[in-house]
Amino acid sequence: MALAQTTDGYLWVGTTNGLYRFDGLYFERYSPEAGQLPANSVSTLLSVSDGGLWIGYARGGASFLKQGRVTNYSERDGFPVSTVRSFAQDRTGTVWAAVVGGFARLEGQRWRAIRMDWNLPSKSAWRLLIDREGTLWVAATNRILLLPEGEKRFQETEIRTDPAFAFIQAPDGKIILMMTIRILCACCAAVETGRLSNCLTLTFLRGRLCSIGMAVFGLGLCFESGAVSRTSAQP
Repeated sequence: MALAQTTDGYLWVGTTNGLYRFDGLYFERYSPEAGQLPANSVSTLLSVSDGGLWIGYARGGASFLKQGRVTNYSERDGFPVSTVRSFAQDRTGTVWAAVVGGFARLEGQRWRAIRMDWNLPSKSAWRLLIDREGTLWVAATNRILLLPEGEKRFQETEIRTDPAFAFIQAPDGKIILMMTIRILCACCAAVETGRLSNCLTLTFLRGRLCSIGMAVFGLGLCFESGAVSRTSAQP
């Protein structure tokens, strides 16, 4: 399941049985006014500032939905062929996609594979985040990488991790990462622990870190000025 809210206020829910829209009262299975979504099983969503919605699919491919019109991307457009895990849009408007076994960015109307020509040592990425400085953070299979705004070579952080399921920046600038195995909620100086299941997303509500998900223990990491703090909950 995937969640996103677009600038018009609609809440979007991506499921294995299609894309749904919630207007505050009712859920409806969504069909574009122009074009057609190429698949039912939605794996990730990203809302962007121009009102559009990026949609990634469990069996590969992506769509961009805006004002009822959909543009689809597939292998013939350079998009990697596998489950889409995450999207991110940087401050220049460039869209990045983390896909099982692939990593790409949209250049014009084509996707370009990113690998060692950008000093990216991992074939795949789990989650992406653009922080307030414009830096692209990449949670790869077992490490954290970053790409400062305007540069074309990823930098190692020397941080080793398990696969990540959620990435967020706190109001105080800290970067928080949610992984499997144990679970943690950390907000600023306070740390809270508890049970969840399959974390779908992290968000801040009234200054507190909240996670939407279902029953697995997770591990959280908090990055600040190059330092890493980590806490966990015990079953």
